[in-house]
Amino acid sequence: MFSFIIGLTILKLTGSGLSFAGSLIFNILPVILFGPAAGFTADRFSRKKIITICNLLNSIWFFIISFAISESPNKIWLCYTTIFVTSTITTFFDIAMTSAIPQLTNENKFPVYNAFSHGISAFSGIICPIIGGILFSHFDINKFAFFTGICFLVSAFSYFFLQFAPFKYIDKNSSDLKSAVNIIKNKLFWTVAILLLINFFTAICFSVPMPVIFNKTLKFSSKIYGYLQALTPIGVLIGSVIVTKVKFEYTLILRISAISFCMLFLLFTVPLWIPFAFNIMLIWYGFILLTMGIVIAFFDIPLLGWLQNLCPENLIGKVLSLVMSAIKIANPISLFLAGILIDTISPLNLVLSGSVGLFAGISLIAILSKNKKSSRNNLEIFSESNILR
Repeated sequence: MFSFIIGLTILKLTGSGLSFAGSLIFNILPVILFGPAAGFTADRFSRKKIITICNLLNSIWFFIISFAISESPNKIWLCYTTIFVTSTITTFFDIAMTSAIPQLTNENKFPVYNAFSHGISAFSGIICPIIGGILFSHFDINKFAFFTGICFLVSAFSYFFLQFAPFKYIDKNSSDLKSAVNIIKNKLFWTVAILLLINFFTAICFSVPMPVIFNKTLKFSSKIYGYLQALTPIGVLIGSVIVTKVKFEYTLILRISAISFCMLFLLFTVPLWIPFAFNIMLIWYGFILLTMGIVIAFFDIPLLGWLQNLCPENLIGKVLSLVMSAIKIANPISLFLAGILIDTISPLNLVLSGSVGLFAGISLIAILSKNKKSSRNNLEIFSESNILR
């Protein structure tokens, strides 16, 4: 809820799309800068202790902020600092928690466990924007920070009751950065490329334009904005239930998801150039955000299960952190670019151009990956013919 509140606070104080994009950049930078370190830490130390310590650190930080932010003459930079610090701590927490799943359940239950985890996150994502949107105009941000600190403190103590299986090292020689990089290069290259494109253009087409369109262009109230924000987690919750029942090739569903994003981004612009009645507009955007949540669940949840099955237990943290860093590496550029462009060109043109860029990128990757696979097959045939001679 605090992330929702702090984003609204920055947009309210500055009224600038670039300032809001700045908050998203500060949220992503720790994943890029500290992701590999978080992966190394998760593979070397007790994951249970890392998870508990991260929650305690977040709790302490929010208690400090709850008192400091009301006295600060420059709330914007304190908001940015809070986003960066909490995102750094959360990076270590997320990598450790995801890496610990094989210690909490057996291999056959990975998809169910991942879906359940996403379902819980989605449920909190449903409740928090709604509550935050209702309470935003009635409470100061320092009260939200204090409440968030209490939540992290309770969470830290709750992890003492989790039973982690002993950590198993499969091969000490393989537990290094080089092995993790080889797994990504040989087995995950095109998957990472598609996810990189989706993340890059989501910032341009959605993450920055959506709050600006809802709050400035269409002038929705914070309450309505909160309700609409909650629909994406509802979609994730629905998708997390469906995805455990469906069997599919992950690379295929990833490409379908990318094309689905292109279509949803284009549909997002329709009320900006065709007049809609207010209620129809809310239904339209509600459908788009709900569908987007379902699509996110379909490519996000299987990815975690795929990585957990693909990687040795002692390399999960490194591979996951490197994949996340690679996917997020272009996001600061795309967010900064979107923040500048949305203040100079219309949100409509920004979303349209980003949608075209995403479709072109996915088409190019499909062609390149197909050609590379064809070249590899030809090389194997050529090698076999030489052996037969």
